[in-house]
Amino acid sequence: SIENSQDPRTLQMAQSNLPALLIWGDGDEWVVPEVGRALHQDIKLSLLYMIEGAGHCPMETHPEQVHRIMDKSDAAMRQIRESGPQ
Repeated sequence: SIENSQDPRTLQMAQSNLPALLIWGDGDEWVVPEVGRALHQDIKLSLLYMIEGAGHCPMETHPEQVHRIMDKSDAAMRQIRESGPQ
């Protein structure tokens, strides 16, 4: 969003030390899955999950799967956050 706005700031994902949980619909036609894969490559502290059959808003169309992903990823995200680069 920052990169596509009129905001003069830039977002340097490769330099970020913030962990990110990326949940993508494999049928997203608005922000295609390749963008999610590229973000996952750029964000060194990230986990990527693709939800089969989901479109742009998997949290609305597949809430149970999103909740399961969030629940199972919680411990991993905590570990990433605590042991990631400072």
